[in-house]
Amino acid sequence: MEFTVKKVYNMVKKSIKRKKIFFRILSNTCPCVICISAKFTHPPKVKESSFKLTSRGQLLHIDFSFWNIISIRGFSSVLSIIDGKDRMLWTFPTASKRVPLRILDYFFNIMEKDGIIIKSVRVDEDGALANNTEFCHFLFTRSKTLESTGGYASFLNGKIERPHRTLGQMVRAMLINSGLPSNLWCYAVETAADVHRYTYHSALKMTPYEAWFGVKPHINNLRVWGCYIYVRVPEPKKLDPRVTRGHFLGFTKSRLIVRWYDSVTKTVKHASAVRFDELNTRLTTSDTLSPGALIFSGDSTPVLDQRYWFRMSALQRCLPQSSIYCFIYSRFTLRQSTTSTWSA
Repeated sequence: MEFTVKKVYNMVKKSIKRKKIFFRILSNTCPCVICISAKFTHPPKVKESSFKLTSRGQLLHIDFSFWNIISIRGFSSVLSIIDGKDRMLWTFPTASKRVPLRILDYFFNIMEKDGIIIKSVRVDEDGALANNTEFCHFLFTRSKTLESTGGYASFLNGKIERPHRTLGQMVRAMLINSGLPSNLWCYAVETAADVHRYTYHSALKMTPYEAWFGVKPHINNLRVWGCYIYVRVPEPKKLDPRVTRGHFLGFTKSRLIVRWYDSVTKTVKHASAVRFDELNTRLTTSDTLSPGALIFSGDSTPVLDQRYWFRMSALQRCLPQSSIYCFIYSRFTLRQSTTSTWSA
């Protein structure tokens, strides 16, 4: 039973005034070990940093995310890096949990060439990074400070933990919407990271891309991941079709070359002359439209399998929560408003 100073004082004053009782009043600086063992809970979560970040590169948050399926390129995890000040996100798929020192060395060199000085790196306290001898030695030779979150305190690395959840949700939505194999998740992660960089951040009052580069991002190249894509055949014969159909998997760094999935050969290819069909991609052959295309259909009846349990009105309410569909919605509305054929 716990006796606080106030309880003991009231008991002595009211209940047993005539008796001489000698007792020791325990102050707050001497807590009861039994009470601590019986009642202790996790203290309130504090801020991730006790100081305000003043420059980019002052603190980088690094963490691994693991996937239960080996990708088509042999990857099983993703190394994510985010800047603590501008929230700029970078993702690097890896084949194992071993720290990719070559990727980190390349990344740090690029930052130094751009005049960005990396001072500290924060990671979770586990065997993947914090307790890795090679990783610690790499930071030591680079004169970087290693910060660990401590046990059961991953919220101190929340600036990278939360984007992991966001990327996971977006990747699952892309795979479900397109109906593509799950081993293509590595390409979906790259597109999801692009959308994350182009999405407005409430803490920055702008997008991470604009905070990092100083210019507003161009979203003209954003397409529905996994949509149908028609690729020009290089040397067709006289009566052969001039295009072949596949699925869009993203752009390369130059934004001029398109990655696409050939469902016949089960391979990933590259092309430059393509046409997109973003509204007619079906989840299965029996579906009328894909979940994303339902936004633009006039039918409010559910056309998907009953396991999804949503209608057109529910998609419209959830529309602002999806960055990809918000972009498609605004672009489609602008296009249709010129011809006066769109009705909300």
